Amino acid sequence: MKALDEFWEARSNQEKNLITIAFVVMLVAFVFAVAVEPAWLARSRLRAALPQLQQQIVHMQQQSQQAQRLTAQGQGTTLSGEPLRKALTDAARQRGLSTLAMRFEGGAIQSQGNGINFADWVAWLEDARRQYRVRVLEAHVIAQKDGLVDVRAALAVP
Repeated sequence: MKALDEFWEARSNQEKNLITIAFVVMLVAFVFAVAVEPAWLARSRLRAALPQLQQQIVHMQQQSQQAQRLTAQGQGTTLSGEPLRKALTDAARQRGLSTLAMRFEGGAIQSQGNGINFADWVAWLEDARRQYRVRVLEAHVIAQKDGLVDVRAALAVP
């Protein structure tokens, strides 16, 4: 620190003023380079990206509205008891699951079938879940051969 004081005292007033001005200019340039310029560039980039981001917001809002409409449409029909058994039986027949027998017992639909195509049975369950809001309470599936299974399942409406 003593060396700096000696250096400073050895300078004339004109040199002191020149060194002070140079220091202030360098300090302003440093602050500009570190803080102001990056913020200015980021602001410009964000301003350029804003219209695209606004379009994305509008698109997302449209998708949200469409999802709400589709959810409302997909609520399905709520049946219970014998009407549900009949509807599920008809749906199974349409899927080619004619050997799948169903009966209403103990507040649930009991379904049973031998030699059922597993993929068709799973697709039928998914359709029933969507359309009639049924859920599987219990299922026993025994694999046979070539994608065929023996199934026994209890289905209920929540």
